[in-house]
Amino acid sequence: MFIIGNWLAPFFLFGLFFLSEWVGAAEIDDLSTDCSAFDFSISKISDVGQFKMHETAVYFAEITNTSSSDCKDNQILYVRKPTSDFSVFVEPNLITLKPGASAKVHIALTSNAKTLEGLHTVDLTFRERNGNQIIVRPLSYELLPRHSCEVLPDRELFIHDISVVDDTIRTTYEHPGHPQSGVWSFGYLMSQAAPEGVDPSEFTEQFFNLWMSDQKVNGFTVPSRSEIDWQVLALWPRLEDGRLNLEKSPFRLLAIVNRMDLRSLKRSSAGELRFVFGLMQFDGEPLPFNLIFEYQVPAYNKIKVKKLADRWHTLAALSFPSEEYNQSLARLTKQIVSKYNDPVLPKFKPLLTIRTNEASLKSPWELRQFRIPGTATALKQVAVENTPDLSWNNSSFLGDFINFYEPKILSGHYRVPRVFSGMAFRAGAALNSFPVWSAENIQSSNARAILARGTCNGCHAATETGTNFLHVRNRNKGLASDISGFLLGVMHADPITHENFLYNDLLRRKMDLQNLVCNCKDAECSFELEAQYKDHSQNETD
Repeated sequence: MFIIGNWLAPFFLFGLFFLSEWVGAAEIDDLSTDCSAFDFSISKISDVGQFKMHETAVYFAEITNTSSSDCKDNQILYVRKPTSDFSVFVEPNLITLKPGASAKVHIALTSNAKTLEGLHTVDLTFRERNGNQIIVRPLSYELLPRHSCEVLPDRELFIHDISVVDDTIRTTYEHPGHPQSGVWSFGYLMSQAAPEGVDPSEFTEQFFNLWMSDQKVNGFTVPSRSEIDWQVLALWPRLEDGRLNLEKSPFRLLAIVNRMDLRSLKRSSAGELRFVFGLMQFDGEPLPFNLIFEYQVPAYNKIKVKKLADRWHTLAALSFPSEEYNQSLARLTKQIVSKYNDPVLPKFKPLLTIRTNEASLKSPWELRQFRIPGTATALKQVAVENTPDLSWNNSSFLGDFINFYEPKILSGHYRVPRVFSGMAFRAGAALNSFPVWSAENIQSSNARAILARGTCNGCHAATETGTNFLHVRNRNKGLASDISGFLLGVMHADPITHENFLYNDLLRRKMDLQNLVCNCKDAECSFELEAQYKDHSQNETD
């Protein structure tokens, strides 16, 4: 028996009863115990201590739950603090630990064109999710001086600075007298894609109407997502005659992407140019709906390829951000996307495909692909590239395909066919609920991983590449899109073998373009990269 003043004792005992009933006895003990306690140490596992621009330094942190044994499990969360001169990706970024337990997380630290040469310190912060404890540890990164012929990815390969994507001259029609008015807008690209004699507004509306009914694609039925009507078409401003006003499109530019790494002279192609857009609500807020235009860049000899590479590289020498840069970039892109008339390639169509990746209309996330086949006058939904239908996942049939094509898959010389062994195989659309592509009879784990990363719903999955659906996030006006770790640098474990892989696809693309512009003389560099990099050809279908 204890006394806390005669008049306070009943209230104290009543409160203690409530704590025992509703919070539990363990929580009472926690009142005198720090159950949010944790600590972590950092070790560097990169082979070198100095890095070139866009190279990734890899660390791991060992996090320990130091709270007492009578506490509950702790959730430790990585606290992201955006920085303009580095990207930091932590895998996993949230862990649950029992008292006394430890776990390791990988940290990928990557520089960019804004990083100054020399030694840098970047703070890494973790906190206990439901507590107050926060711990900060420094990461170091030493950037070497730039190469005299250095490629700058954010100006030559993956351009998403707001000075470009929010350029009112080229992304809107607010400057009608300017010769480059609207050339980066959704409306302009659709007007250039519309075949001769087809009204661009009707061409565009017919395209979005494809979601209004079920589509039969490669023998598979792709169910309708009729929500397209009220989420896109009903809110789209119209002209007086009822046609869509393409100058008032609800799609905002997210990025302009140079994919010369997909070049193939066998296809008379110097690679691709891509425009990534995101859907907006009527008030300008971003929706989870991305759309990408993919254009073939014509080239029928090595000289054409080299000239195009040099032209992209000259952009890096211009002041940035600047009107001069935007004007030069717009001249380059306009030439590629405009209706094409080349006597050497008279049947060449610049628009290769349009892809969408959305969960705005319905769940789960779904990726679709569209083309203008042959002499057709409208876009048609086609089978998604290099992606088996999800119904074949975890089947021996999928394993048979991977085993049969194992040498080609491992070498990069493969394509997922529409039909395999007499059965419709390639998907009409790719549903993305983070699948793990697998089958019990697969003989090579490497072949499985390459195939999985090459699929639409594997490349865009946290399970396979650490990507949460999108490589390019939709954005608000005035803010640049967030870019995935797969592009910028992330360490991710294979979901089957648990082997860790370092992904940094922009670095790979940078080294390829740098080789073309700095080292290429006649036949001394490779002009046929399509097969070699087929594994990475889906990266921004955003």
